[in-house]
Amino acid sequence: MSTFTAAGQTWAAEIFWQTGSHGMARAEVVRKASQIAKTDKSGGTSLVLIRRTNPLEFGLGGSRDGHAAGMASAAAVLADCLPGNWVGAFEVPEGWFYTEVRNGVVSPKGGDRIFPENALAQVKDAIAKAVADGRLETVYAPASFNLDGTTELRFEEIVGKAKAAVLSRNRLTDIDRGRRARLPWKGLAAVAAATAATIVVLFNTVFAPPPPPPPAPVTPPWEREINGIGLMTACDSATMGFPHLAGFGLRTAICSAGSIRYTYAQHQRSAIAWLAQTPLPQGCTGDSNDRGEFVLTCSLSPVPPLGHQVPGAGATVKRLLAERMSGMGVEVKISAQPNGALNVTFTGAYPPADLVSEVKDIPAFTVTTVQMDMPPKWTISGRIYVH
Repeated sequence: MSTFTAAGQTWAAEIFWQTGSHGMARAEVVRKASQIAKTDKSGGTSLVLIRRTNPLEFGLGGSRDGHAAGMASAAAVLADCLPGNWVGAFEVPEGWFYTEVRNGVVSPKGGDRIFPENALAQVKDAIAKAVADGRLETVYAPASFNLDGTTELRFEEIVGKAKAAVLSRNRLTDIDRGRRARLPWKGLAAVAAATAATIVVLFNTVFAPPPPPPPAPVTPPWEREINGIGLMTACDSATMGFPHLAGFGLRTAICSAGSIRYTYAQHQRSAIAWLAQTPLPQGCTGDSNDRGEFVLTCSLSPVPPLGHQVPGAGATVKRLLAERMSGMGVEVKISAQPNGALNVTFTGAYPPADLVSEVKDIPAFTVTTVQMDMPPKWTISGRIYVH
């Protein structure tokens, strides 16, 4: 069995890890994972976990190894909790759990293994090989290993401090659930609109007097709204590429149409003095606030409006958002407005660029703000017009 029990739950281990190519979208990674799973003629590979790394990393598991949907990956959780390049051996009831992480990615070459309790020599050999490969910053091992330059941490201690979002986004899900069919929004809406229009015309022709002259065309409100996908992409790029200021650390970035506002916390008292002698980035203005923070406001290139789009049905939009965001650790809040719109908020660890593929086919979707708080937590607020 490729599982172990610790900290009050069962953990998935010995997952088959792979990475996508740079720039590969989440939907493409799901397809690639599905193709690999199909090569398992026994049908035992049915679960996938996609990690928010660059490039995206994905792991495959299945019931044959004792894995189940909703089970958290021990290696993925450790990789999110312990940054950098490291190797570690952690005592678990089933023996020793061995993990190797490089640049936040679980090593696909044996970086997620369970060794039995009597295989201590093999565990030490695995650590020695990882160290010999170089580029390691930390080695985690029990003091009883008698290895030089190691740090001792208990598995329960690490995962016990992990935030709920870390555990949620590192759970296995069914591969078939990831291959979600995209509904033909525009086609369905057009057919429904045409049918309704035909019924109205026939009714008026038979039972009603001749209609008055048609009113002047009215532009739907969403056509003038900012294109939500365009603003998410622009805000993701501007936030991830935030200006680095000597002596300051980024605390918050709030992005909206036309501008982005960065808030920095001082790491050194002389930072403000240094900043006074440093030219600000082009297109930016800045000033300190009453909390001793420095606020930098920079302009963004214009994002085009939505233009002509046919809204989808409200119930369908809600269902799709719930299906697509479940298992990703993204909290979705939806509230209906009197003007026929749904106010939506996405909150989680995924940056906007990773969510574009999940919402790009939802029509009449506009975004008002994109906010990132350190440590990275994203909040995307907007509206979806529905009928």
